[in-house]
Amino acid sequence: MNILQNAALLLITSTAFSCAYAQTTTDETSAGSGIGSYCIKDRTNKGIVKNLWFEYAEGTLMNGVPRRMCQITNGDNMGLVDAGIFFSKDPSIAATYLSRGVAVEKLPPFDPNKWATPSHQFCALLNGIEMSASGGWVTSKHGAQNDLCTFADGSALSIYTLIYTSMDRKFLGIVSKIKATPLNINLPYSR
Repeated sequence: MNILQNAALLLITSTAFSCAYAQTTTDETSAGSGIGSYCIKDRTNKGIVKNLWFEYAEGTLMNGVPRRMCQITNGDNMGLVDAGIFFSKDPSIAATYLSRGVAVEKLPPFDPNKWATPSHQFCALLNGIEMSASGGWVTSKHGAQNDLCTFADGSALSIYTLIYTSMDRKFLGIVSKIKATPLNINLPYSR
C-alpha cells in the first residue's frame, strides 16, 4: 500500500470508530446487545444498562472503553453493579462479594484522615481500586459521579451497593438475580 491508501484506510477506520463511539455515549436501554434484557426489571425495581466513562476532576473524559453497568432503582434506592454479573455464569470477584455478602460489622470505622470517602476505604480493604479521588465514573461530561470499586479480575460494583446488599439480602433484588458463579477463594471481609 502506498501512503495515500494508508491515509485513506486510517481515515475510514477512524471515522467508523468515531461513529461507533458516538453511538455508545448514551445509556443503553434497549436489548440491542442483549445485555439490557438482563438488568433487573420487575414490578418494583427498574434496571437499565449504563455506559460509564472515567472523568478527571477538571472535566476531561477518558477516551476508552466504557464500563457497562446495571443501574437498578426503586424510589430513592439505587444500586450499581457490573452488567456481566446478571448475564454470565463466569465467576468474578464482584459477583462473589455480592453472593456472599460482606461482614459489615467487622469493617473498621471510616478514617477521614487517611481516606477521601468511606467507599475509598472499604474498596481498598476488599483489595479493590476506586479512582474517584481525582474524578469519578460518569454517564456524560460533568455528570453525577458514581463510586465504582474495580477488582483485579476487572469486575466492578458500587461499594455502597455491596454494603446495602450485605445488610439487606433482598435490596433491589440484586442477590437473587446473580447468574455468575461465586469464586471458591477467601476474600477479605466476605461472609
